[in-house]
Amino acid sequence: MFTARVLTIFVASPGDLKADRAEIPKIVLDWNQQHGERLSVLFLTRMWEFDLPHGGHDPRGGQNLIDSTLLLSSDACIALFWTTLGNGITNGMPSSAHELSLVRNSGRPTYVWLKQSKVSVNADVSKRQELVEYVKDMQATGYITGTFTKRSDLSSLLHRVLFDLAKDLPVPAASDPEQKGQSLSGSYFKASISRSRRVGYFSLENLSADYLDLERVSLSSAAGPSPSLANVSVPGGIAPAGVWREMIHFPAPVTDVTVKIVFQHPAFGRLEEKLEIEIRDT
Repeated sequence: MFTARVLTIFVASPGDLKADRAEIPKIVLDWNQQHGERLSVLFLTRMWEFDLPHGGHDPRGGQNLIDSTLLLSSDACIALFWTTLGNGITNGMPSSAHELSLVRNSGRPTYVWLKQSKVSVNADVSKRQELVEYVKDMQATGYITGTFTKRSDLSSLLHRVLFDLAKDLPVPAASDPEQKGQSLSGSYFKASISRSRRVGYFSLENLSADYLDLERVSLSSAAGPSPSLANVSVPGGIAPAGVWREMIHFPAPVTDVTVKIVFQHPAFGRLEEKLEIEIRDT
């Protein structure tokens, strides 16, 4: 038995990469078995086909359910592309590109890998040009971080990323224990905070049976400088049982944090909820 920090990685890819996509959880499991205990870090993949809540429903559609329950609470994103950006359209862009953009704009680590294997003569390449243009834009901004042709290439890329993330993840020293805030539940939300040194994670869970639109989430402390969310933009809506997870920074090691949540309820309109969290040594 050992204690480990856990990072979640969302996997985005169109339908032409089903086989390669299926290999990623296996490679991550292999890394965990080889290095997790030694480095006190474990990784979990998040994929819509395995991790959406059973019976989950979002009135705005399946992509919003993926965003609110999986994508916005993930720590990093890996995106794979080969011959297409995919068929689904979200906010005017292919769904895989939308998912990647959402994580990238939040400041969380993103990795984009291109498959360079030959395309079958029977493959549908009608959307190839759209992908080519997208790749050009990504290359211009430095977001293409690797290429692969076979499983061993994919494994090498993924192992390298997991080591980098494990190194960047704050791991408490013996003299600097992790601190956790009690999970507090209000009428609509459950909030919790964990912290190591000046970095931590804030989690907000929708306890209601309704889709709730977040307008603003703020953190404050009467004991010192207020902690700040790494991403100042809230995710928009959270589906029932959905969780929003975001990195936070502490200018000073305060132990009392007030969470203020302003949101829209489908029946009652604009509401506000406050939760007081006490962060303790564990």
